[in-house]
Amino acid sequence: MTGPLISVVVPFWNRRAYLATAISSIVSTRYARLEILAVDDGSTDGAAEVAGALRDQGAPVRILSHPGNGHRGIAATRNLGLTEARGELIAFLDSDDAFLPWRFDVCVPHLLRNDRLIATYEPVRTAGSAAFDDLLAQGHDLAEASTLLPPTGVFEPDRLLDALLGGANLWWLMPGVLLRREAVEAIGLFETSLPVAEDTNYWVRLAASSRVACAQDGRAVALVRLHDDQSWSAVRGSQYHLLFLKALKTCLCRVPHGARRRIRDYLSWHFHDALQRYANSGQTDEARRLVRGAIRVEPALLSQRRTLSALYRLLLRR
Repeated sequence: MTGPLISVVVPFWNRRAYLATAISSIVSTRYARLEILAVDDGSTDGAAEVAGALRDQGAPVRILSHPGNGHRGIAATRNLGLTEARGELIAFLDSDDAFLPWRFDVCVPHLLRNDRLIATYEPVRTAGSAAFDDLLAQGHDLAEASTLLPPTGVFEPDRLLDALLGGANLWWLMPGVLLRREAVEAIGLFETSLPVAEDTNYWVRLAASSRVACAQDGRAVALVRLHDDQSWSAVRGSQYHLLFLKALKTCLCRVPHGARRRIRDYLSWHFHDALQRYANSGQTDEARRLVRGAIRVEPALLSQRRTLSALYRLLLRR
């Protein structure tokens, strides 16, 4: 399949065991014009040599790294790839995941036929490490295995933002999104202050201002590997919710004014929903940690009657 150049950004940090599978899966797609930006976030396990060996074998790989081979985090590492990308279209693949051969069969023609679209997203399949390699080797369409299936159609910004905040962020895993270069120019780079949830922050900013379509035909286009060494793996309890709240809060100065109320409302709803769940399940310590952290993230929560009532109830349980 020929068409515009696609830049695939592959950040990696000590992923020697998985990186060859990720890069090889990109090469194996049915798309002719690719550049693979393998961006090293300060690896010490020889992962960069794996990328170099594949480049020497003919894969269209460019290897990038931070000054001094420093470790800057996932957002800064993706940003380095974005700033160096030459393609008209941009895709992402984390170094422990894999594309399926038909990754670009539907989304590229869809974007080219619709000038007003800024991006597409498609379903992916999640799998534990034990099943991941078997699924990848099967080579069939995995239609019945598409566990994260977004609805079809074109989403205007207002509708897309509401859908995303209402739970559609589960669809927007990195390997399922394809962006026009104009999206990056309009929305900017990933938020480097976020150690995790930088992708949620980015998708909310995209959804607040852009026209996006689900281009899927029922097939998963990528496999996402689930294992214990992922960025979210060490996040527990209230910390998860606080990171999500921070991801939403840092969107506010980077989205159109009309979207800010929706994001604030959802931030408040998510906080109170998590707080109620902790309180109802007797997890008083987690509830208190959530309140303390959430008020630091968004001080305006303290002025809400619901927050004050929740604080009063928590004090009574001491």
